Amino acid sequence: MKGTGKIGDYTWAAINTHGKVIDRYDDDAKRRANLLNLRLNRDIGERTVIGAMVIHKHQGDRDLGLLSLNGRVGLGRDWIATGQVVGNSTGDNPHFAYYASTDWRNESGFSGFLSLKEIRDGFRPNETGLEDEAFRRSSGVLTYRNEYSEDSQLNALVLR
Repeated sequence: MKGTGKIGDYTWAAINTHGKVIDRYDDDAKRRANLLNLRLNRDIGERTVIGAMVIHKHQGDRDLGLLSLNGRVGLGRDWIATGQVVGNSTGDNPHFAYYASTDWRNESGFSGFLSLKEIRDGFRPNETGLEDEAFRRSSGVLTYRNEYSEDSQLNALVLR
């Protein structure tokens, strides 16, 4: 069963599947499982959206739950901030991962990007296809781009 739709400012999706999948905790044997995924987003204005996703996997005697909260927020004309927090539980303690970034662009040719992401030790999303090793990374870029007229010898200049 699957379905998607949009009602006003809300976009939703639901998928429920049942079949054989690889069990990462039983020598990759194929075992019967049920996977339910629910997603809901809400648009707020033209540049902002908040959302949530719930995944539940039942396989034999094991249940996996995953909850994701995310958002993209327009901060003025030139800035956008994006973030996501994900938590999962396999019946013991919950574990977390997160991602946050900001993107800045203006009309003078300057732009910048800064991000931070972390998967905490114990976070076990490999059943849902995500990376499963703990890490923390950050990155950033500042760029200047100037485009010149068609008759110029130089078409564009990009500095990073």
